[in-house]
Amino acid sequence: MVKITKSNTWEKRTYMIDDIKKYFSNKMNMEATNIENLPSFKNRVYKIQVGDKYFILKMFQDGETSARRSKTEAEIYRTYSNRCGLIPQMYFEDFTYKDFESHVICREYVSGIGLKDNAASKLKHSNEDGFRRLIESSIAAANCIHELETSDSYGTMLSGYPGNYLEFVLHEKNFGFGLTYEQLCNSLSEIDRDSLLTNYIRGNNLTTPQKFTLCHNDFRGREILTNEDCTVNGIIDWEQAIIGDPLSDFGSHLFSLLNSVYDNTPLQEKIIHTFLEYLPKDLHMQSLPFYLAERAILTSIVYYLEYNPKKFEWAMKFAENMLSNKVQNENDLINLIKV
Repeated sequence: MVKITKSNTWEKRTYMIDDIKKYFSNKMNMEATNIENLPSFKNRVYKIQVGDKYFILKMFQDGETSARRSKTEAEIYRTYSNRCGLIPQMYFEDFTYKDFESHVICREYVSGIGLKDNAASKLKHSNEDGFRRLIESSIAAANCIHELETSDSYGTMLSGYPGNYLEFVLHEKNFGFGLTYEQLCNSLSEIDRDSLLTNYIRGNNLTTPQKFTLCHNDFRGREILTNEDCTVNGIIDWEQAIIGDPLSDFGSHLFSLLNSVYDNTPLQEKIIHTFLEYLPKDLHMQSLPFYLAERAILTSIVYYLEYNPKKFEWAMKFAENMLSNKVQNENDLINLIKV
């Protein structure tokens, strides 16, 4: 067995490219000809070529949730890749923690442009037809996920907390981007956003879901891969998947789009108008502001607090507006983005 060489701490670990090549060559009895280290916020991700096949090797960052996250993502690929063509296939399930000293999964490589960047480009270049196709296709992709028959066999889910998404989140301490409940509280307290924390914990604007479905739970720009024809080619990174409120995926998706043009209110208005046009009509939008606020809070704390003060302040005010005001229709939502 080929042993993967690395140093002791996650920040300093250097996975030896030659070792990974040898590992894949041994697995497939064919030489791995190329390996590329892909950018990732928290995990180690490699694109590997073996013959005419391409694979993604994902090594989960160490931490108390890494085992659960890797198990959840693996189970999604294992269970649903043959039911929905947008979900990649999983390979080599005999990879173990011992092999890599890290929880690891291997899936098929899916090509494509992250939807967030693609949509922002279409908007800024006044390609309204392309933008509309991206929104229509991505919402259709979400609907495809939400229509899948679900089971209680994997990961974290809401089955033990029917009707109460927030109770589930606070119990599991399972926020996006690996943010813990303690980190959330400390961050908002340190920056004097206690009222925002209170409104979030109270679940302002959160109502009982109309239905429970499979949810990606991080359905946004880079996880939604699109083609040049502005259709969705695949959906990746399922480590936070839950059985939950489908509106949570739509909230995450919509915030990602608004966030990409956060300093351009006319474009934000166009995004909201187009998005709500394609949103399933049977979904009431009462909880959409809560999920928009939640994504704004998590994204701003993890990405913007230290590196982009202007965007951070916008996201905080956006979240406060979403939690402090009732939204009954499209005009209400548009008025709330004018922070």
